[in-house]
Amino acid sequence: MDIIRPTDACGMEDMMFSFNYCNNESTTLELHKQKTLALIETDPIVPNLDLANIPPQTCRTITVPKTINTCKGFFSARLKVEGWRGDGPGDYCYAWDFFRSYPIRPDGGDGGGGGNPNTGDNDCAVTARVKGCNLFPSGDDCDDIVVPLDSCNEEEPMIFEFEYCNFETDGAKAITLIPQKTIALIETVSVSDLDTSKLLPGQCHTRRELRKVNTCKRFFSASLKVEGWREFPYYTDGNYCYAVRHSSVR
Repeated sequence: MDIIRPTDACGMEDMMFSFNYCNNESTTLELHKQKTLALIETDPIVPNLDLANIPPQTCRTITVPKTINTCKGFFSARLKVEGWRGDGPGDYCYAWDFFRSYPIRPDGGDGGGGGNPNTGDNDCAVTARVKGCNLFPSGDDCDDIVVPLDSCNEEEPMIFEFEYCNFETDGAKAITLIPQKTIALIETVSVSDLDTSKLLPGQCHTRRELRKVNTCKRFFSASLKVEGWREFPYYTDGNYCYAVRHSSVR
């Protein structure tokens, strides 16, 4: 979920978070009431969770309103489910998921997806994001896949899309990218042939990469780092541009 908020337009915003937990077993799942919890930021919402035993092949969903400060660098939510399968106390079950969102700052402000270390009026308005991850050839979103352990694939083909933009508007402030430091990774392997040509004001570069991913692992990840120099008026420390974005799917 990409949230685009310029620094001067961020603030407290009402959002809805949905949590879903399922029992895909053939027997009832007895939840561990002290260890099954959902959090938004650091606030637990355990009192709202249905902690009764879950019948076989049953899912539960809870949707919770929460006011989030989009001026922060990121916000997060997580869900942890623990309990016992009906076959006995030794059949302990555990599931966990985590969500984090980095608001994108098209004006290059501090925090958020830009990850810009510059401060003051010289902040570069450069952004980086992992725009999408989809199964190939179905096109299903990676965030929506459910992979049982008995049907996971060590070489599941997926398409990752990376996007990096120059939102400068004050004069001819093109950004000359540094090829050695502008890097896209899927897991720990770099993406070749990344476009590191000059980013003109208002211009974006995109790169799509087909890669085989091991869905038997607990999670997989992709990241994009963009570094360069703002050309106008001259190369100085205050005109150094940097943006980074990391995305993981569990």
